[in-house]
Amino acid sequence: MPLSTDITAEMQLPAYTLNPEIVLTPDGPLRGKSIQVEGQKIVCIADSEAGQGVDLEGYAIAPGFIDAHTHAGQ
Repeated sequence: MPLSTDITAEMQLPAYTLNPEIVLTPDGPLRGKSIQVEGQKIVCIADSEAGQGVDLEGYAIAPGFIDAHTHAGQ
């Protein structure tokens, strides 16, 4: 039996909160902030609430890095 190409699947990615020690931004480092993520997008950076989210004490998060590494002309 051939596979149907008419089937589409939507995968729901979870929403979660990350609590790093530092969030690195273009305007400088932020401390005491949490990052709310929905699916694959950061929806806000807000004040941390104790006991909420994933504790990333000792870690820094630098959102927005894109790996633009290429080997053009090879």
